Amino acid sequence: MRSNEWLEQRFQLVLRRHFYDVNLVNPVDVSYGIRARRRLGSIALVDGRSIIRVNRLLAEDTVPTFVVDATIGHEMAHYTHGFGSTLPRKYRHAHRGAVVDTEMDNRGMHDIRLQANAWVKESWGTFYIDECGDLSAKKQRRDSLRKLCWERWLAQCDRRSIEEIEERQAVIMRQLKSTTAPAYRIDWLVAGPRHTALSYFYDSEGVLRFHGLLADRRISDSVVDFEVAYWQVRQVVGADWSRIRTFMLHHGLESTLVEAIAWRQRVWNVFRKRNVDEVFQIAEQC
Repeated sequence: MRSNEWLEQRFQLVLRRHFYDVNLVNPVDVSYGIRARRRLGSIALVDGRSIIRVNRLLAEDTVPTFVVDATIGHEMAHYTHGFGSTLPRKYRHAHRGAVVDTEMDNRGMHDIRLQANAWVKESWGTFYIDECGDLSAKKQRRDSLRKLCWERWLAQCDRRSIEEIEERQAVIMRQLKSTTAPAYRIDWLVAGPRHTALSYFYDSEGVLRFHGLLADRRISDSVVDFEVAYWQVRQVVGADWSRIRTFMLHHGLESTLVEAIAWRQRVWNVFRKRNVDEVFQIAEQC
């Protein structure tokens, strides 16, 4: 089992090799956090200190060292971008546009990042179940209940259906003059409180999942259309937001883009918190 002292040594090594030019304007503390299913690390600014937490499972000797190094590098990329640190904020979003991957690659961590990604994709699922069978069983029970609650909520009268969204997708594709067939199917996301985006793309499954609340017709069609268009355009021009925006504007989607972004910025968080609670109240009746 790797100690916090060992983790601190790896942190210092990553700093010397890859982040030697970064001015640590505030103290950085590194230690192990909780056992988590998906998140390998996190960074947060607390009382003027940057707190990096590394998934406690990475303390196991069977986890390759390059996974630990890549996790530290990922969080330090956030630090350099002003997320979880007092450095100036370089980007509006922490991950959009693959800015973290680019930062790591520019700092000589390309191979480490790819090795870690490959190991996580091939081995993490089995490793997690072996180490956290108790947590996995609890999660399965929670996920089953959550899925049942969403199914009942989505089945209520006058909800949008996946078929309707697919019809909107066909209309949007014609407007975009896109001949590139979607490389994914569309489904509902069994969302939890931590799902803050309106849609998520699961590359390994080839599925684009829309937050279940988008079935609520109080959310305008323009919001749904924007999510449909965003992923289709991204498939064509790549992940760079400026290129996506330019492509959408060029094809007459300015009003959709403006309305959807304004709604997301001003309304979505409040709407989501209030109505996700409503969905989970169904749990008492499930």
